[in-house]
Amino acid sequence: MEALTSGSNSIDEVHRRIGRNLLRFLESETGLKLVLPYLHPDGGAKGPEALRAFRDKHVRSRTLGPLLERLSESINAPVGLFEKSFEEIRNARNKLVHHFYDLPEVNLLRPDGIGQALDYLDR
Repeated sequence: MEALTSGSNSIDEVHRRIGRNLLRFLESETGLKLVLPYLHPDGGAKGPEALRAFRDKHVRSRTLGPLLERLSESINAPVGLFEKSFEEIRNARNKLVHHFYDLPEVNLLRPDGIGQALDYLDR
């Protein structure tokens, strides 16, 4: 198991970077939860009751994917302009949360696996 403890390329460093990335995704979710009720046309523009109703129904308990959908609805831009970026963000989050150990570059038992996992987490 030498591959799991080679200096700064240790499993602890992989865990630290996973945590860093998860916190960044959570920060994005929190920011969207704060601003979406004010940005979305069905929210604050229709008054305080509509804002509260929109927040309760479409924001409060949602995760990043649905929040990005609501953000897309809020942007007054040509359809599709931001969807690719939003899809990349959603896919990156889902890969980290649901499929990290299934990724080809994340095989922590290979000698170069930790370094490759660290590179992936930095991307």
